[in-house]
Amino acid sequence: MKNNTQKSFLVFFFLFYLLMAIGSFLQIMYFTKTHYLSNFGFFYGAMAISGAIIQIYFIRIQYLAPKTILNMGLIIYGTSMLLRIFSNSLLISIMSGILGGVGATLVIVLMRIEILNRAEEINIDGGNRLIGTRYLIIQSTSLIGTILSGILLVNFLKTIDFLTISIISVGVLMIMLAFWPKHINAKLESSKKFEVLPKDPLLIKIFLNALLIGLLVAMIEPLIPAIFLINHISVGNTTILTIFTTLLGLLGGTIFRKKIIANNAVNFLAGIGLFIGTVFIFSYFSNIILLIGIFAFSIMSPGYFQLKEIFEFRLIQHSKITKAELVAYSQTAYLIGDSIGAPIMTHIIYIKNGLVAWELYGIVSLLFAFSVWYFWIKNNSVKFPKTE
Repeated sequence: MKNNTQKSFLVFFFLFYLLMAIGSFLQIMYFTKTHYLSNFGFFYGAMAISGAIIQIYFIRIQYLAPKTILNMGLIIYGTSMLLRIFSNSLLISIMSGILGGVGATLVIVLMRIEILNRAEEINIDGGNRLIGTRYLIIQSTSLIGTILSGILLVNFLKTIDFLTISIISVGVLMIMLAFWPKHINAKLESSKKFEVLPKDPLLIKIFLNALLIGLLVAMIEPLIPAIFLINHISVGNTTILTIFTTLLGLLGGTIFRKKIIANNAVNFLAGIGLFIGTVFIFSYFSNIILLIGIFAFSIMSPGYFQLKEIFEFRLIQHSKITKAELVAYSQTAYLIGDSIGAPIMTHIIYIKNGLVAWELYGIVSLLFAFSVWYFWIKNNSVKFPKTE
């Protein structure tokens, strides 16, 4: 029975992220081809802000059954997908973003807590692998979703009408996932009142680092296809390049599961920020360096998530922080950063120019590297043993 429930959970996990990947790729192409990429920035910002807000009040709805919360999230997110076809309307784009943030947060937070619960049932090394496997699945679905979307775009979705129908189909399928048997029993273990800004020094560090990670990811990841398109690369070549960046992400997700990297999570986090930031700073001199920066981001960005969660998982084992507090503050901070990143980049790219955007990204990345070094390497008060 336990194997059956585990299989059902993993299949649901796979299907959810696959639909998200397909929908995400199609929508950025849709907003770009309809010439409303600026509305996408507002949509993405609204989605992240509403996600952060629902995260703040998530603990207060824990009296509801996990399955009820999960199904609500799927239906709300699916409805958001249906509204994304109105890319010409700023108001509807923002409404779609708000619904998308609420729905996605309800689902993703419950699944993350479920992963932490399952990780605690095994040893530390096994828990690290389980957390890493989560992102391997996410990267795999992202690759498959991008390939499927690319095939549709190149061979079938040559008009806006077919692209519209495809987005509607993804929304309907997402709603239908509410009827899939998921076997999730995630429960928050703390009923303490949640405050938007943490007071505990350890939680403040977690909050600030997660905020910067959200900012760094949102400034590049959702805009990768658009970056290729606005540089006059064809839809077909954009699809190929996007698939390549997804493959790099899958490779990166595999690399960052290695034990030696997990045992030195904060050092590698700082190294990622330092390297990517330096490349984007120097992209001022050449578009080739910019392309290298995008590829470097693609292969290293899984490390932001995997290493952060591995480190946070180990903090739970060796500090007084509860899973509820950690997930609440980490996810809220990430979503706050996420809400700022895409609107900033779309505004700068169109109103200013790309060079300013890439320089800004490099500065933020270097700031993240410094914060990791200062908080967790130079002044870290939490010590825990390495796994064998």
